[in-house]
This record gives sequence, C-alpha cells and structure tokens, in this order.
Amino acid sequence: MTPYSNEYTLKNGRKLIVRQPVAADAEGLIALIQRVDTESRFLGREPGEFDFTPDGERELIEGMLTAERERWFVAEYEGEIVGQCSVAIRNRRYRFAHRAVLGIMVRADCWGLGIGGRLMREAIAWCRGKGLEQLELEVVDGNERAIAMYESFGFVKTGAHPRGIRYADGTYADELFMVLRL
Repeated sequence: MTPYSNEYTLKNGRKLIVRQPVAADAEGLIALIQRVDTESRFLGREPGEFDFTPDGERELIEGMLTAERERWFVAEYEGEIVGQCSVAIRNRRYRFAHRAVLGIMVRADCWGLGIGGRLMREAIAWCRGKGLEQLELEVVDGNERAIAMYESFGFVKTGAHPRGIRYADGTYADELFMVLRL
C-alpha cells in the first residue's frame, strides 16, 4: 500500500507536504513530540512523559498504515516533521461507531502558517470519506489559538471537565469538549 501524500502552498509561499508517516519517520516524530512537549502546556502530558523508543514508534507507524479505523497525518515542512494529527473512530460498537476523536499538534515556530488548518482539513475529509457523523476533540481551556481554529471549522463547545488537567506545578486547567457535526 502506498501511503497517502499531498502537497500544499502555505501562507508564506513555501511548500507543505501532508502525508501518512512511514517507519523512517520514527525519529522525526519522537523529536517533534519531545519538542512540542516543552513548548506548550496544552498537551496531555508533562515534558519527559513521552517514552516511545524508535522501535516502538516504528511499530506504531506500521500498524497505523494498515488500520481501517484510524488515520495519522504528518506535516513535513522544509524537510522536517513539524506537526501531526491523528483521528480514530471511537468504538467498534454500532452506537458509537459514528464518532471519531482527533488529536493535533504543531511546533510553535510554525504556528500561524496554516499547518494546523491543513492537518484539520485532511482529518475532516478522512472522516467524511468514512461516512462518520461526528468529530470530537478535547482542548485545554485557555488554548485560545487552538479553540479559534477549531471554531473556524465549525466545532462547538459541548462541555468540560473542571480541573481536568493537573500540572506538575500544582495548578489545574479545565478540559473542554468540542464537537463538529460532519
């Protein structure tokens, strides 16, 4: 199977490739995650908690390439992986199989270029192609840049877990739920 790949021109006129990752991307994905973990408090882990090895990451990538119920996209910009987005159907059971969940991240030095929006468009298109009816995500309250992007795609806030995020410094943040009807 040939992994999916598409090329776009960004706001700055430079090229972006959005594609499925391949096993050779393992180290680049690990570097991305480790970097973004230190750039943002809006992810679901503290810096250093990500503990995948290159072999473990390659195994994960290879499994995702053949998965029918999930899709993983990477954003390659100027030869580096600078973002990623994963989308997965929530459950195999009929009552839940119309829903998917999304996770997305982009390196801070690439914010504002349209990379997150490109990844989001790919994920939404994949969900629609699968006949899904609802795309869901969780976002930390206060992540205004992400919330604004999600709302620009039609996501609406549907609820929250008060103090759903606990930081190592002893502070908390609410976790918001957002939904897009497809």
